[in-house]
Amino acid sequence: MLGDYNKEHPFLQKPVLRLLILCLLFVAAFGLRLYLIDQPPVDFAATRQYHSAILARGYYFEALESAPQWKRDIASLNEQRETIVEPPLMELAASYAYHALGGEYLWFPRLMSLVFWLVGGIFLYLLARRIGPPAAAVLSTAFYLFLPYGVLASRSFQPDPLMLTLLLASVFTIVRYHERPSAPRLAVAGLLSALALFVKPGICLFQIFGAFVALGVHKRGVRGTLGSAHFLVFSILSLLPTGLYYWYGTFVGGFLEGQVEQKVMPQLLLYPSFWALWLKQIVDVIGGTYLVGALLGVLMLREGLPRSLMVGLWGGYFVFGLVFTYHIHTHEYYQLQLIPVVALSLAPVAAMLVGYLGRVGTRWHLRAAIGGILLLAVLSTLLAAITSIVQAQVRDPNAADPDVRVETYQDVGEAVDHGHSNILSAPDYGLPLEYHGWLSGTAWPNEWDVRAEQLQGAPQIGLEERLDTLEAGYAPEYFVIVRDFWHFEEQKDLRDFLAEEYPLVAEGDDYWVFDLRARD
Repeated sequence: MLGDYNKEHPFLQKPVLRLLILCLLFVAAFGLRLYLIDQPPVDFAATRQYHSAILARGYYFEALESAPQWKRDIASLNEQRETIVEPPLMELAASYAYHALGGEYLWFPRLMSLVFWLVGGIFLYLLARRIGPPAAAVLSTAFYLFLPYGVLASRSFQPDPLMLTLLLASVFTIVRYHERPSAPRLAVAGLLSALALFVKPGICLFQIFGAFVALGVHKRGVRGTLGSAHFLVFSILSLLPTGLYYWYGTFVGGFLEGQVEQKVMPQLLLYPSFWALWLKQIVDVIGGTYLVGALLGVLMLREGLPRSLMVGLWGGYFVFGLVFTYHIHTHEYYQLQLIPVVALSLAPVAAMLVGYLGRVGTRWHLRAAIGGILLLAVLSTLLAAITSIVQAQVRDPNAADPDVRVETYQDVGEAVDHGHSNILSAPDYGLPLEYHGWLSGTAWPNEWDVRAEQLQGAPQIGLEERLDTLEAGYAPEYFVIVRDFWHFEEQKDLRDFLAEEYPLVAEGDDYWVFDLRARD
């Protein structure tokens, strides 16, 4: 019966054996993530990682008086030109680490991210123990640690791994509060939720409140939950820091002005392609088989805390997608918060499987066979994760042979004399080019940006008009094109146009530099 999945089975019931296996899983997960971690961060969300790298460099060079002045100027200018959305906590921590290490080492903030992700695995295990038996909790944790997409994401220099860990910690403390309500437990839950929301504002808001409200409704009903003083206190504690940050960033600092309009586009809900692309993003991150298994697991959940918790987390993710419509169907890493939800939802399925194996594996040879199958499953998962790391360096032609790409960026930097005023048509909005080439500029929009402008109601303008506008307001010196596989066809048109109007002053196998200060 579906309700029997939580029945205790002998498999992994011994705490010492379970602790040993968990330790091995975490050690293997840590070692796996160290592979190629010192490579340029092109393996995952390169635009986002180089955004953080540029900010960290700017903070680092502000206090590095021994650096050449021109490098300090470029680092500072690029930092100022980057849009600040979330508080730059990871970037500031990285800059302090650079000073301690005596140099700018991008592997360190990536190491911080993977450690955060592993800490999140501890909280996920503690949550899984409240949903299923110990063996199922171990398997759910293994899924969280070794899902190939999660392995790549957990090594990225961006706030998402820290946000995910704090989300799991906050949900765990919310569960503990609802198990035995008290003012101290409520305060801890509220403060951890505030940290999770502050690290990446708004992203995990709906899941945190989904979990709090769903668990409260199960015990006290809708009116008793939403009308309680504890809900009011939790809301104030968790929302106040982020609310103050948004207020300051919008009305005082001005750096958050217009950010909501770029992410919240409710008109997209009317397009069938939006739903199809959202589902594709989920399948690309989670995998179709695991997604189906997780949905089945939700149906198998027993009433009470497990079902209420998962309804709150799944519902929170869905509402999040309905609000942040643009990024949810265009950015894979906006599905990261779904990984722990799927891991927890798989617990009932894992428990049912473990229960079946426990019944058929009563003889030593059957147990040996079962152990061999599980070992083979673990090894194949490790191999898949390793393969994903290697393929991430080569599957995207933009990221192929990153060392050669870095050399190209350095050549471009020398060609423009490390200038401050350039227009850049390059992979990942030119951020890797700015970082490795030690130059500064503004990005030329690609077709996706033009589509986003149209969705926001901006008038459509042609290539020549757009360039004239940039030249009038920005006064650029050079136009740099670095071959971008995904947008190379439109780059060909751009290159042909520039060649007719401006002199080509430098070129290589993958780049062209036009002097905008003179016409042919």
